Amino acid sequence: MRYSRLVFTHHCRVDSRLITTPEAMQPEDRAQRSTVCDRIFIQRDFSEGTAVRFQTSPMPFQLRGRINPTRYAEAVGQLNKLFDEAEAISPAVCFENALGCLTAYLAFLCINTHYEKILKKVTLTVEDLNQKVFLPSGLLMIDPSERGLRVIELRILQPQS
Repeated sequence: MRYSRLVFTHHCRVDSRLITTPEAMQPEDRAQRSTVCDRIFIQRDFSEGTAVRFQTSPMPFQLRGRINPTRYAEAVGQLNKLFDEAEAISPAVCFENALGCLTAYLAFLCINTHYEKILKKVTLTVEDLNQKVFLPSGLLMIDPSERGLRVIELRILQPQS
């Protein structure tokens, strides 16, 4: 299977946080409204261990001319900072883990963990970056949580002019 192409519709409403995917459309609508888009994957950076971090450099060559390298590095760096915050050990995280052990992890049915809260921040940050940085450049960043925190996927929505 070739992973460099994906059918994706241009009829997405990112500003209202609703993205229509081809799977949600009827087959005849999908054929009429969709187009073929390239995908770019930003790999994990394991140079500092197994914590979730993504490569800020080198910038993928497919992005050259589409986005400023500094803005690209800042965007990925912003996500890396959030993941560093999620992995950080603090007294609150220690208390959360102790509470989980004492309640046989039933407490986590009622409360969100620190990591889950940060993942929600990551989702909001990706949406914000899409509106401010990537969509004006004809790109769409996919939340890394949707890819199992393995890669950041960027979809090229518009051919480069």
